[in-house]
Amino acid sequence: MLSLTPRFWRSSTGVTAIEFAILAPVLFYFIFAAFEVGMIYTQRELLDRAVTNATKQIYIGAASSGQVTKSDLEKAICDDLIFAGAECRKNLTLRVTPITSLRSDPQTDIICRDSGTTPDPAIGYNPGVRDQFMFMRVCFMKKLLLPGIGFALNLPSASSDRIALVSSSAFVNEPF
Repeated sequence: MLSLTPRFWRSSTGVTAIEFAILAPVLFYFIFAAFEVGMIYTQRELLDRAVTNATKQIYIGAASSGQVTKSDLEKAICDDLIFAGAECRKNLTLRVTPITSLRSDPQTDIICRDSGTTPDPAIGYNPGVRDQFMFMRVCFMKKLLLPGIGFALNLPSASSDRIALVSSSAFVNEPF
């Protein structure tokens, strides 16, 4: 038995397999992380596009005349978010407020609603009146494939496996 020990330590068979077993998880994590970062930025751009399309319904006067409600705007945004799935409206927070003064910023933070939580009635929806400056902010909570990637990107998050994609738009209601 003692004669097998020196032969075992001198043998180099299987060294490549051990190196691969040690390095492969790290390599695959970085490959999947690069893929997920690309998906996050693509989804953020899709959210920006959806918000831009939804603001059109407000500034042409459909929202202030009562033809379009907050629920309709949420549905329009979710219809544009092809990645959001059936649970989109449970993960979406919409806030529309008038800008009272151009010298002060509107409230820029938004409390994102995570799936399973009830909507906060304090989150404002005021479509404004004609010729009024408006600010719309939308937050969508997205589940991550790789936990911890949101921390690396310095993205706002509610938990370790979800990040907040936020989009904003400022516009003027048309004189309808």
